Amino acid sequence: MLCTTSNGMNNKNIVAAIIVALAVFGFFAFILPEYSNIQEARTALHERQARLEERTALVAKVASLNETYTANQSNINKLESLLPTNKHHDEIISSIFSIAGQAGVVLSEAVVGDASNQANNPTKQTNITVQGSGQYERVYNFLQLLEQNLRLYDVQGFNIGIVQGGAPGLAAGSLTFEIKINANSIN
Repeated sequence: MLCTTSNGMNNKNIVAAIIVALAVFGFFAFILPEYSNIQEARTALHERQARLEERTALVAKVASLNETYTANQSNINKLESLLPTNKHHDEIISSIFSIAGQAGVVLSEAVVGDASNQANNPTKQTNITVQGSGQYERVYNFLQLLEQNLRLYDVQGFNIGIVQGGAPGLAAGSLTFEIKINANSIN
């Protein structure tokens, strides 16, 4: 049973046209925006994956640096003893008097100055002036032990003199000396 309209179209054609029109409208109203959203989501997903890979690489680098730090911990501890972060005047004086005792020289005075910064230098210098006396070999040994000490001492000046006559407490031929030393510490 065919039904025709006044224009000569049948109901089937109208229903088919309506279904096609609804399908086209549905495609443009519902599917195409979702397709665009899916494309944007894929782009965002790729960006996030790239960031995740970058962060994973950074975490791996941090882990590698941590392993290197742990492996070199003994060297880092040695460096901290060479260039400590604090001045530690008492340790400096104790160290110098210990060296003097090993060398057999007698220190009469040790003066430690304040630490000073130099421009663009990551270290501070503490000025130390040491006065003492002893035989030539012992003074020489004192300088060698000072040079071999684990802490870095930089001898800036060395004045030496001979004891004349019978100075109290000093044997004839003894030497008196004054040494100006810089000890470095990290800022």
